Amino acid sequence: MVYRLEPDRAEPYAVPQTVRLDTLSTLQRQLGERKKFDKDTEIYAEGSRSKWWYQVISGSVRLVTLLADGRRHIGNFCLEGDCFGFELGGSRIFAAEAIEDCIVYRYPRQSIGRLIAEFPHVAQQLWNITLRDLAHAQAQTAILGRMTAPMRLASFLLDLSMRNGFATLLDLRMPRADVADYLGLTVETVCRVLSRFAELKLIAIPNVNQIELIDMHALETIFLEGFDPELGHYYGTRRSRSGRRTSIKQLSPDANKPASRGQRATSPPH
Repeated sequence: MVYRLEPDRAEPYAVPQTVRLDTLSTLQRQLGERKKFDKDTEIYAEGSRSKWWYQVISGSVRLVTLLADGRRHIGNFCLEGDCFGFELGGSRIFAAEAIEDCIVYRYPRQSIGRLIAEFPHVAQQLWNITLRDLAHAQAQTAILGRMTAPMRLASFLLDLSMRNGFATLLDLRMPRADVADYLGLTVETVCRVLSRFAELKLIAIPNVNQIELIDMHALETIFLEGFDPELGHYYGTRRSRSGRRTSIKQLSPDANKPASRGQRATSPPH
């Protein structure tokens, strides 16, 4: 599971910022051990004993497992401020690896009881964040089981934006292969869909490590309503005040007529 304890994020249940700053500094000073990991270094192995939990101070971490058929699956990405390593059992379900050079603090697992006793407001944070983490796991199951490739990429970009304070310029610290293994896609599919989004001016790709979100509404529509930009002349609809559906994006100048209600547009003959 991944948790976030960051001092500068406004949340409905957040304690005052000065208290949260004091709490984090106290945790690091009294319980934490600072560790540095180079890019692609393993922080802990799958199946190892879960004696520690961790907080990312700088850099980013991926949680990885190998499936029965030998394929790699990434369960989550941990960014600055995220905490991870709270397995319920005695052994690790995922391995943790540094995506880039990173610094983490690690804490003894038994310190959780002391943390709850001395900082009850942090216990409340962990409870609320645990509920959000459960919701994330359920959403990830839906993404892998039901969604098309464009829906998965739209969901990933919107989630990354939300985790960065709804930023529109995203630093994509993980390689495309990591994104593919997180979303259950191939690297080629990830690259193709991102290029298609860029062609449609939904996003811009200044460089391989950055993506700028240009049309957030269109990405939300693809994610929420299930429209696939690769299937026809137009994609995505929104409801007008009268309740009628109207196209929100044209893919070509001659595509002036949307498909009839309840019918998805089809690709033109080649």
